[in-house]
Amino acid sequence: MDINIVLSFSGDGGVENMAINLMQGFSDLGHKVTLFRIKNRGRFAKQVPGQVNIIQLPSKHTFLNLTYMIKLFKTHPLKSILVMKERAGLMCLIAKIVSGSNIKVYIRFGTHIKRSLMEKKLPGIYVKTRLFVLKKMLPKADGIIGVSKGVLDDILSICPEIKNKSHVIKNPVITKDLKYLASEPVGDNWLNNNRNVPVIIGMGRLTYQKGFDVLIRAIGLVLKDFPVRLIILGDGHKKNELQGLTKHLHIQDYIKFLGFKKNPYPYLKNADLFVLSSRWEGSPNALTEALALGTPCIATNCESGPLEILRGGELGPLVPVGDHITLARKIIEVLKSPPKKEDLIQGVLDYDYLISAKEYLRLLAN
Repeated sequence: MDINIVLSFSGDGGVENMAINLMQGFSDLGHKVTLFRIKNRGRFAKQVPGQVNIIQLPSKHTFLNLTYMIKLFKTHPLKSILVMKERAGLMCLIAKIVSGSNIKVYIRFGTHIKRSLMEKKLPGIYVKTRLFVLKKMLPKADGIIGVSKGVLDDILSICPEIKNKSHVIKNPVITKDLKYLASEPVGDNWLNNNRNVPVIIGMGRLTYQKGFDVLIRAIGLVLKDFPVRLIILGDGHKKNELQGLTKHLHIQDYIKFLGFKKNPYPYLKNADLFVLSSRWEGSPNALTEALALGTPCIATNCESGPLEILRGGELGPLVPVGDHITLARKIIEVLKSPPKKEDLIQGVLDYDYLISAKEYLRLLAN
């Protein structure tokens, strides 16, 4: 089967990462993949599987490629196309309408549209216009994919008419290289085999969304009764503010900011606990990766993903968003009585990249 994908590599986010895993899955299952690439920025742009045929679109601005896509749909008998981001999806829908093509357009959504717009504090007229466009255009798609039930529910609240063509397909998180990458030396003295103080990992962009301020405040409470260390992996504009918070709480000696790590998996594997403190998510891949490596986890019960990934709390505690007091209590509880690694690993097997690829293939083949 020929698989056609449209994606803009515009950073180091989860969409780009999952797209790489998905393309690898398609290729490993013996399918031909063509990537219509818009931007070519970020580390994942260099990780496109070698088997993938890459066609670079003429413009780095999504909608300036509209004329190209109209011509492509007119002159090439493509059966279907999978679009990995909202803006590119709308562009492809317009191209389909103008070209008169019978191509099937499938759009994948990876986060909460309404929550993201709300948190960005954009002008009201912009938000209303964007939601109006989605409501009018999404029914013209042949399929809408949400990476979690929460993400799909958000889309359906904008456009309930697409319910009969909407699907949840879990992210292709667990790859064949995950355990190999996690086996590399961790290179941090806090995580050595002889440590007598448990180490907690937090990972993600240092933004308001990820709630690291809540995690740091929770660690401040934990340290009053229980010795721990916290390592935060990731970069972002909140770094100075978060470091200032550690100093304000007088806990800077117990927290390390190690920045972005090309291979974070040895840190996840060797930690005693992973904490996801986000205010909202789509389907948090770091949480799934930590579980797949057998690391105990705690997550906020945010919109959305953690509730599904942790199976309603079966694989790890869920705490209210922004509640650093409850989070501190749960951190101590899990460190004192951690779950079995085998149970955590078994609990996320359905996030395997080949399982996800097969789900997409079933949809695209219709």
